[in-house]
Amino acid sequence: MMKKYANQEVITPVIILLFLFYYLSETLKLSSPIVNNVPQESFFPYMILVVGFGAAISLLISGIRKSSKYDTEKPEVEGNSEEKAQETKKKNVKPVLAILATAIFVFIFSEFGFWCASPLYVFVMQILYDDKPQHLLKKILLSLIICGIVYSLYTYGFDVNFPDIWR
Repeated sequence: MMKKYANQEVITPVIILLFLFYYLSETLKLSSPIVNNVPQESFFPYMILVVGFGAAISLLISGIRKSSKYDTEKPEVEGNSEEKAQETKKKNVKPVLAILATAIFVFIFSEFGFWCASPLYVFVMQILYDDKPQHLLKKILLSLIICGIVYSLYTYGFDVNFPDIWR
């Protein structure tokens, strides 16, 4: 029974959930996210947790359903199975690299600040999920624009000032 669910589509969300529980334990050590009905700097990690837990649980449920469905159906045999296996393996590496990039981003954020770490992270995600990595200058500019919008949203929209070390 357990062997049926011992695949990447189930194990990866479980690993993500474990990291999110650790992140939750560290987030709870921060100051109050809302003071006088105004979001503070510690509000953003809670937003990450809500989105992260929702996405991870959704992936886990999808993986369990897919594993159950695959177990009851017989796989079709068509085309070159080696090519399909190679293509599937190539696609399955991207989520792992995205998790690794996110972990690195979290660790370097406090050292390098928002304006160095965030555009780099957005750029890496664009490269990672682009099938044809071209137009690098366009991707760099888009990374800076996205980070500018996020920074403006927090600074002017939510009136949340990042600590000086994060700027």
